[in-house]
Amino acid sequence: MAEKVKMYVPEPLTDAHVAQPFWFKYPEAKGSILYNKHLPPNFFEIGVEYVEPQQAQAIVLPNTFSKSDEKVQAYVKQYADLGEKLGKPVFTFSFGDLNDQVRFDPRVYVFRQSVYRSTMTPQDIVVPTITEDNAKDGIAVRPKQLMPAVSFCGQGDYQTFKQQVKYHLKVWRWKLAGIFSPMLRARIIGVYWRKKMMQA
Repeated sequence: MAEKVKMYVPEPLTDAHVAQPFWFKYPEAKGSILYNKHLPPNFFEIGVEYVEPQQAQAIVLPNTFSKSDEKVQAYVKQYADLGEKLGKPVFTFSFGDLNDQVRFDPRVYVFRQSVYRSTMTPQDIVVPTITEDNAKDGIAVRPKQLMPAVSFCGQGDYQTFKQQVKYHLKVWRWKLAGIFSPMLRARIIGVYWRKKMMQA
């Protein structure tokens, strides 16, 4: 069996979500996951030995941050200072579709699930989202037809009037911003593009 990676993982910051790979360590953490069957082994559960900072190969902050307010910045800086003092790399998480503009102390590496090339920095590490291995239940191969079938992973529309209003406000926000900077049109939420694909 491979030697485990030695990590120091401090207590998570309160009032911030715990990253999904650490839910096993903090079972009181609130969160939901769309996929929960046939998941790959959790590296942070089976491949890590949790030690004190001096013995660690890295410091990993167990939160996933969707904002970087003063409280978050102070928490991250505390461990960036510790990492710098001990000569250890420091990592944190900022999972989410539109968190690429959430900025952290430049001494900290950030695991993200989505980043635009225009906003990516050298400290960003892009990782795939966690999903089920659907092949365990078998794969149905469909026969080829004249009209191609297009599939995607993600929400295709909204059900309630309130959701529709929010959707249109978000779309128009980025459409208007795109008048002044065309690259910002890429930030229109995914549902918009999926609806366009289905209409096509």
